[in-house]
Amino acid sequence: MNKRKATIIVISGQALPILSLIPALLMVVMSPMAFDAPGSSHQLAPYLFILASFGYVFVIGYCAVASFVALGSDNYNKAFNLSKISLSVFLVPVLFQIIILIASFRFRSEQFPNSKDDQRASQLIHEKRYAEATAVLSVMLERSKENKICKADRSHCGAGNAYFDRGQAYFKLGKYNEAAEDYTAAMHFFPDHAPFYMERAMALYKKGDYKNSLEDVKKSETLGIRKQLKEHIEYWKHTDYSERSAEFQQKLDDYEELVRKLNAKTDNAS
Repeated sequence: MNKRKATIIVISGQALPILSLIPALLMVVMSPMAFDAPGSSHQLAPYLFILASFGYVFVIGYCAVASFVALGSDNYNKAFNLSKISLSVFLVPVLFQIIILIASFRFRSEQFPNSKDDQRASQLIHEKRYAEATAVLSVMLERSKENKICKADRSHCGAGNAYFDRGQAYFKLGKYNEAAEDYTAAMHFFPDHAPFYMERAMALYKKGDYKNSLEDVKKSETLGIRKQLKEHIEYWKHTDYSERSAEFQQKLDDYEELVRKLNAKTDNAS
């Protein structure tokens, strides 16, 4: 083999590993930050990270220099072997990253099987296509019952929010029984979430169940529903989605109107 051909082979084998030294050197410079977290100096992971960062740079750098020195001495076999070592060391973290990406994608698909349906349902509700939204959410909830991770803990699959969203869609369709049932189901996942009680109070009032509606109002007051709504109003007012502020203002107005009606009925009853 002539020197020119050997040089091309060595350069081809060393090109990617040498280029990888740029981010690797940045990692070396930043590696002391691994000890910024409290208690990190007593953990093994930061030390392994620093060792791997320095070790990678050393091995790649040494193999690159040594392979070209061997090439200059016409020791082609040594140059080839060093290039193989350098390329192998380069490929290990690359393959590791690919494995992590594949595993994380599969994990996310299993743990959040309904994310696309959830986005679709939210869009349909925003477009006021409530019947279609309830259909999508119903399929989503049925699917979550079959997922192995969801079976262990359905809160990971967004079941609580799905019941709440479907309850809101049912309410808009005038199906107050179904809405109240879905709000109740949502409470199993978030028993201290004030908006769930507020929404169920409205559904129960529409059903004519004033006693339980009043109980839900009292519960939502205890959980600070007014404060939460006002905080949402102020927060969204200063963003690019200011229409959300108006939505929460309408929620607050509807809630206060409900409280007035329930108080009036209580006064009349007494």
